[in-house]
Amino acid sequence: MEGAPLRAAKAELIRSLEALGDLHQFNILFYSGDYRLWRSGKRLVFATPTEKNNAVQFIESVTAEGGTRHFEPLLEAIAHRPDVIFFLTDGEARDDLTAVQLHSIERANRTGTQINVIQFGSGGLTDPLSRSLQQLADQNDGQHRYVNVKELQ
Repeated sequence: MEGAPLRAAKAELIRSLEALGDLHQFNILFYSGDYRLWRSGKRLVFATPTEKNNAVQFIESVTAEGGTRHFEPLLEAIAHRPDVIFFLTDGEARDDLTAVQLHSIERANRTGTQINVIQFGSGGLTDPLSRSLQQLADQNDGQHRYVNVKELQ
């Protein structure tokens, strides 16, 4: 994800962070070829103003690099045992999750983490991957939302 989709994803993530209260906990995981946790270890941090400001600086420093592999980062996020995951992606077909991977994610999610998918693109919702991302959200009690970045400009 780069260009307009990455800018839109960062803006959406920052808006979401700003809405968190001090008692909410969060962490951020960015991925492309590899993945980077904002706070290492399997811990969430409280959404204090200081932590949110630090998180925004981290978000703004992220650049696009390498290919996209959804599977491993999703398993890592689930391992943190959050209540909710907001999965932001450009959802290109070449990065589609397989049926086996979707089943593995569902099995790994034994604590019932809700996975919401926000897919950023520049066209209509016709790609077969959209159905895969919809399935990811559906099987993990989440919602799928498509954002056309051309409409944001």
